[in-house]
Amino acid sequence: MAASVAILLVVGAISPAAAQKSPETIRLAPQSKEGAVLLRVDTISADYQLWLQKSGSSGFGSRVYVLKVEPGAAQEIYVARTLKPGRYRLASIWQQKRWGLLFPVETVEFDIQAGTITYLGKLDTSTLLRTLQAQAVAAGETVSMAPGSGFSTDKHGLRPTFEARDDAGLAEARAFAARTMQAGNEMVRLGELHTAAAN
Repeated sequence: MAASVAILLVVGAISPAAAQKSPETIRLAPQSKEGAVLLRVDTISADYQLWLQKSGSSGFGSRVYVLKVEPGAAQEIYVARTLKPGRYRLASIWQQKRWGLLFPVETVEFDIQAGTITYLGKLDTSTLLRTLQAQAVAAGETVSMAPGSGFSTDKHGLRPTFEARDDAGLAEARAFAARTMQAGNEMVRLGELHTAAAN
């Protein structure tokens, strides 16, 4: 489980870039036109979001897809959402919608297939959030009042990393998907992680 991390104070809110689905609401069949991404993360006492971008005719960044992690006692949980087939990258992580680490080049990409749940593993959110919080505090951006204000940076030297991608991790993900998403083992596959190419 994640070590405790400092929490920034936020006043006000902005609209999420796109709606997300909880694993309990996702139902896929082999003939589904969409697929889903599934991963494990740590909860903290504040909300945070993972922003995904899809490769399209205009390149990555044409649309944002959000995986929201609700606040709670420190524990590991699964998060998931449906996505259309294609290649996606983890573009950024945002705490309380105001403070963000951006991954314009050094990130991971993965493919979504129709009728399939792509399991990525356990994302090391603890390191990412600790770095984000430390940089926001150093910049004096601990409280954000005005809409559109906040703090974001791509000057952190980090690349998202995933663990629990072994047979045991995949077996646990399949058990979770069977219990929560009514998905058979054959529908849950280990996603191949690609290093993002330089822009």
